[in-house]
Amino acid sequence: MFYKFLLVVFSFLLLSVIGSESLNSQETKKVIVYGGDQDSAPFEFIGLNGEPRGYFIEVLRAVGDELGYEFEFVLKDWQIIYNEFSKEKGINLIPLYFDPAKMDEFEFSQNIGFFQYQLLARTEAPIFEGKTSMKGKTVILLANEYLENYFAENYPFTRLHKVKSDNAALELLASGQGDFAVVDDFKARSVLYIPEFSNLRAAGPPFLPIYMVFAAHKEDSTLIQEIDQGLERLKKRRELGPILNKWFATYVPKKYTQTVLLLRYLLWGVGAILIILLAAIIWITLLRKLVNEKTEAIQLELEHKDTALSEVKKANKELDKFVYSISHDINAPIASVLGLINIMKHDFKGPKVVSYISKIENSTLSLKKYINDVLDFSRNTRMILKYEQIDFKSLIGDSVKMLKFLPGAPQITLDQEIKATNPFYSDLYRLKVIFNNILSNAIKYADLSKTKPFIYVKISVSEKDAVLVFEDNGIGIHKSDLDKIFTMFYRASEQSQGSGIGLYIVKEILIKLKGSIQVESEEGKGTAFTIFLPNEGHDHTISDKENGEGI
Repeated sequence: MFYKFLLVVFSFLLLSVIGSESLNSQETKKVIVYGGDQDSAPFEFIGLNGEPRGYFIEVLRAVGDELGYEFEFVLKDWQIIYNEFSKEKGINLIPLYFDPAKMDEFEFSQNIGFFQYQLLARTEAPIFEGKTSMKGKTVILLANEYLENYFAENYPFTRLHKVKSDNAALELLASGQGDFAVVDDFKARSVLYIPEFSNLRAAGPPFLPIYMVFAAHKEDSTLIQEIDQGLERLKKRRELGPILNKWFATYVPKKYTQTVLLLRYLLWGVGAILIILLAAIIWITLLRKLVNEKTEAIQLELEHKDTALSEVKKANKELDKFVYSISHDINAPIASVLGLINIMKHDFKGPKVVSYISKIENSTLSLKKYINDVLDFSRNTRMILKYEQIDFKSLIGDSVKMLKFLPGAPQITLDQEIKATNPFYSDLYRLKVIFNNILSNAIKYADLSKTKPFIYVKISVSEKDAVLVFEDNGIGIHKSDLDKIFTMFYRASEQSQGSGIGLYIVKEILIKLKGSIQVESEEGKGTAFTIFLPNEGHDHTISDKENGEGI
């Protein structure tokens, strides 16, 4: 009996020791410090809340759960991370391109990703024609030994401008610096959806396919072996595929042939355009119906002036809301169509296809310009006047930046003269619309056959008012058209491809601002618009009561 008691006590003590050790082993996880790029979406990046995100991050977290590891993620500029890893400053693991030449220096895992590089140029740049197009050009690229060596070997006649991130390369190219930028293919696709990069396009097909791996120091070969085991387990349980699909959802499988892709893109584009046109027809029909109904009501109730006036004001509000809502709804599919067109332009090179794509693009851009004009008109009727101090030099500069890509704009000289004895106060948004419409018309109707096409802007500001003169030496306006150019939908020149409401909007804005406009023109010699605006004298916002009706 005593021996049985000792056996029970011994078993209890043994189980306690084993349980304690097991508990300690569960509480203590192996910590691996992973260093990566802070701006390399979708592979890895710092999210809006400051947390590390991306494909590599999620894969390693899944591996950590599988192996009992805990990963500490350190994301910085890539060059800093690579230098710290090379000098063994506490970083155990980084992502790298697979390079057989570095197998003596690092331990590499199995392939964890694949991507290619893309060459981008500005939209106004000449069509890319291979290596000859790059001779003597400046190429902006990420400071990366692998990429630099590739260009040194294949394009030795280019100048390389190295930056810290793909975003920095895109920003420099979009601002007019350099001739080309090289970024990874996923980053290149994003320019379709970022307004700041709308002046960029692909300059050729993707190149330099690269496999990505995790890299560790040579003495950490065991770490790489364990990570490979974790990846294999995830693959067997089909857990790696959903992670890949989550971060690379825009990937198009190679099983689709060029013909199938072309037909699909064309169907999407044509279908979207038909929907837009249908929406536009319905919108115009409803507007006409509403206006006709309210007009008839006014004619029938002229003897009841107050009631009729109230109905007109209500109709105007309804029309403004309707225009604003429909215009925004139509702009979304237009942006999608233009994105698809941009992809099609660089994926398919057949002469007939290029012709079809060009026609679709021109029609879509014309529709987008028309919608923007309608929005400007709607906003003028809806928005409360807000007066603030105006910087005419900045105002002109902003308009020039927005219009510099119009056909013929680089050939036109713009001179300006601003004389201001007093600060000038007016509504900034409405002045921007005026400047954009007047200057864009001067560019569209410029006479590029002349030795020196020019636009001259002269502004004089006093305590009471401002006088703005826009003069050009373009094709001019026929005398018989001068009293009609401020009418809605009127186009004085056969050269015009616009909506015909730009100058109408200018006149309506000037009525709102209590200003006026005069025009002088001689066909074949040029045109001068003179605008008179009151100086409101200080910052303030006009209330609904002062401003009249508004939404």
